Amino acid sequence: MIQLSPDSQVHTFRLILEMENRGQQIDGIFVRLKQAFIQNGGSVSIPDAVGALDELGWHVAQIRDSAAELESTIGIQRTPVTVKPKTDESHEVERLRGTTATLPLADLLAVLAEREQTGTLKIRARHGECFLLEFLDGAVVHAASDTPLPNQLLGNILVARDRLCPERLKQFLVDFAPSDGPIGQALAQAELVSEDDLREALSEQVRRLFQRIYELDDATFCFTTGTNRDLELRATVNTAMLLDSIARTEEADDVPELDELEIISEPHSTSTCAEIDASLDAEQLCDVLGIRRNAARELILRDLDSIDGIRIATDLELLEVPGIGMKTLARIREAVPAGFAQLR
Repeated sequence: MIQLSPDSQVHTFRLILEMENRGQQIDGIFVRLKQAFIQNGGSVSIPDAVGALDELGWHVAQIRDSAAELESTIGIQRTPVTVKPKTDESHEVERLRGTTATLPLADLLAVLAEREQTGTLKIRARHGECFLLEFLDGAVVHAASDTPLPNQLLGNILVARDRLCPERLKQFLVDFAPSDGPIGQALAQAELVSEDDLREALSEQVRRLFQRIYELDDATFCFTTGTNRDLELRATVNTAMLLDSIARTEEADDVPELDELEIISEPHSTSTCAEIDASLDAEQLCDVLGIRRNAARELILRDLDSIDGIRIATDLELLEVPGIGMKTLARIREAVPAGFAQLR
């Protein structure tokens, strides 16, 4: 028998939970493969099939790594065997394709940042818009969209920051052609903006497009490793900081103002969560459970919109909800303790 420390118990539980969650995602991929190869009358979409198979291989590799880490944590030592060494970790991500249904973009972006990847991420949203992110050692150095919003255009950003007057921008665009190269470099070469102002505007453009990409909930993606275009002027934005900034912004959006807190906290001073059995709307779920609005909407879609439903849901079922991680789960269980379902 091996006696694990409390920290090791928590770590092993997390690893097992991750593998179980990936196993369920693999089940979903098998369903997609059956539909692609069997249930569509012999008509197979090659991109969808390749994407599904790539996702399957990626999840299997992650489970293998988690299993090895679990063995190491509990002290299992196996007889060394000859295996093909990993000579290049980036090769695993070289053909990474998939959909947000099995790998949320937030997780994908975090992986690319953590592994300090260099390459290009192409994303196609359900509504048809295509996005492009270029990475250099895990940092975002360029972002683009084929149909950007007006406030995401570099010229408009420079104007909004009082670094370029509208009249000069309009005159510049009259003579500008795409063959002249990136508009930012062309503006700098024309001495209409300084290089420092341009870099700041490019960083702001990256942040605004990154925010839109982060919010996509139904998209396909493909990441290819390799060198990026050789641009003289480019942004260099820390991906982890971008993700953290967006997460903190979402938290702030869901925190009521002080006056609202005084109003909405009064009803809960005379009743407990256990007394609320009716279905709740998104705002009520946010208030009672301490979660974000996007997570509340996902709970409603899964018919987990009542206190009884939350109570009998397993921790794994809740962790599968986009927007709910271990910290959020802890807040939920503090508000609504688990019922008998946890013993299954």
